[in-house]
Amino acid sequence: MNNGIVTINGTAWSVKLATTANDITTGYSNTHSTPAQTGILFEFAQPANGFTVNMQDMQFPLDIAFIGASGTVLDIARNVQPLNDVVDTVNAVSFLEVNAGELASINVGDTVTSAVVTQSAPFIGGLYFGSIITIMMVMLILKMMKGAVK
Repeated sequence: MNNGIVTINGTAWSVKLATTANDITTGYSNTHSTPAQTGILFEFAQPANGFTVNMQDMQFPLDIAFIGASGTVLDIARNVQPLNDVVDTVNAVSFLEVNAGELASINVGDTVTSAVVTQSAPFIGGLYFGSIITIMMVMLILKMMKGAVK
């Protein structure tokens, strides 16, 4: 899986990108926990007419943001407990799974930005070069967004 950064309302998560059938069906199955501000971004080639997020092998609760093709949050499932599947009928192209409570300040309609960081980039000073570029891009976007709000 490639890695990336997803930012919503100035909050950033370091994510794994689930794009293959195996990545998508595995997700956080049989994982006992994940560090704060990390997650998985499930991406699909075409918008879906709904998702069923299978929580059968989950070990901890999640917040899930369903994201549309325009890059906005279409719906949010909060504090989803293990063994409780989520059925969502929005026309999403991706969804973000993070620790329960981490989407507390996120609302439907919020803008989502993401950047892919591949692990094949050169490794410099403890970080992949792609990670450094991505972090700089996210900081620039946030600075531009902050300047636009003033």
